Amino acid sequence: MLSIAPNSSVMMCMTYENHSDSHYANVSVGALIGLGELVTLQGGVKEFQITPTAKMQVVANTSSVTLAPDSTLVIGYTVDSGAGAAGVYYLSIPGFCPPLPISVGLSVVNQTAGSFPSLGPVPCPPQGYSYILSLGPEVRVSYIPYAQ
Repeated sequence: MLSIAPNSSVMMCMTYENHSDSHYANVSVGALIGLGELVTLQGGVKEFQITPTAKMQVVANTSSVTLAPDSTLVIGYTVDSGAGAAGVYYLSIPGFCPPLPISVGLSVVNQTAGSFPSLGPVPCPPQGYSYILSLGPEVRVSYIPYAQ
């Protein structure tokens, strides 16, 4: 779980790496932040859905990219929380699966898996690249195990 203060802007960077020596990888950079839930579709397929909210915004520093073979690319994301944004949200950054739970303005000590009712194993499609998430110093990281 990530924890940020209300009424703040924080920076996150994703480093995407294409390890193929011959294939290009397309990376959609359109991130989404909002309220999330795990829903069951027809046939029992589970999908995580995020509903945007005006209290939280996320913006990438570019619109779309293509990773050339054996290349690395860093994309910056700015997450803005409004003054009345206290609560729990999910951040979906392309390539990063499952979505990241974010606590805004709430005590990290009191957060449990029950604070994020949709937290749990989510089916993630295979990616044609690897990634590393880097966070600014104002973002706190806490481990919350899945509910049993």
